[in-house]
Amino acid sequence: MARVITLEKHLLSNGDTACVKRLGRKYYFERLHPSFTTPPETSPNTSKNEAMKLLEDCLKADVLESD
Repeated sequence: MARVITLEKHLLSNGDTACVKRLGRKYYFERLHPSFTTPPETSPNTSKNEAMKLLEDCLKADVLESD
């Protein structure tokens, strides 16, 4: 049975959590919002490089917003 492994996890300045996870051979990017009124943003079944790129873009945007 495959299990979910979190490869990278970051807390953003607005309280969101952005992470890259692996399930078996599949990778996905996930952005969770602290409020339950907003659904999570996910990008399932991507390559590892694509998931890491989405995380990198998310972190860059967070830095630009907080400056």
